[in-house]
Order: sequence, then C-alpha cells, then structure tokens
Amino acid sequence: MNKFKPGDYVKCNRFKGVAMYVHSYAFRHEYNDEDDSCEHIPYDDKYSCVMVGDDYAYDIDEEDLEFLNTSEFCVECGQIGCTHNVLEES
Repeated sequence: MNKFKPGDYVKCNRFKGVAMYVHSYAFRHEYNDEDDSCEHIPYDDKYSCVMVGDDYAYDIDEEDLEFLNTSEFCVECGQIGCTHNVLEES
C-alpha cells in the first residue's frame, strides 16, 4: 500500500537533479457544507515531499518517486551528484 514513509529520501523526474524527502502522506480535504466541517483524508498513493534545503511541500504521486541513497546527494544543497557533504549509507 504505502511504499514510502516519512523521512525517506527520494528523487522525482518533475524536479530533476534535486533530492527530496518524504515529509508526510498527502491529504485530500472533503468539506461538509451541512456542519461547516472539513475532513482530512490521507491518500494511499500520494506523498507530501520537500526538497532538501527548502521548506515548501509538493504533493507527488507514488509512481513518480524513487528511493534515493544518502550517499547520492549533498545534504546541504540537495543536488544529486554533488559530493560536498554526503552521508554514508549504514
């Protein structure tokens, strides 16, 4: 069902060359006009992802994401292939 979990590092073709991490599951909002309430329902196949070094979250479909090893990108700038500050895989 959920391939990724919050904290996983990923890459996405929509943002080529930049590492991202899964912040949370993405949610859809269903409004109820009768009682003026809003329900937040998590998607099964969509994630809220943030670029490394940024703070804006993007909702991305699971099929557009791939796991990314911490040794493949710089943890400071988020650029995939930059070897300035990488973390070794344990």
